[in-house]
Amino acid sequence: MFLVDLPLCTTDALPAPVRGYVEFAFFTEFDSLGAPLERATRVHKEVKNRVKRDDCRRCAYDAGCLGVWSAYVDAFGWDEFVPSRAIPRHLGERRPGPG
Repeated sequence: MFLVDLPLCTTDALPAPVRGYVEFAFFTEFDSLGAPLERATRVHKEVKNRVKRDDCRRCAYDAGCLGVWSAYVDAFGWDEFVPSRAIPRHLGERRPGPG
């Protein structure tokens, strides 16, 4: 089992081998007539569909995080997203900010 494209702050309790991001994201868009269009995009093109809030700057994972899908935040809010105080190995010497 792998969990992908979830902000790392929501998966602190899980082992590192099952967490992370994928290079491609697949999604469905709809044309002007409502017909579904299957799309694939590179992660670096997804940024416009993701958001971060000011609290994200205090998170240990901020530098490597793409943010939360804006549609998710619109539907469910920010309550479950808490800046992580963990010291991620993959970020080397980076430490969480004050707060």
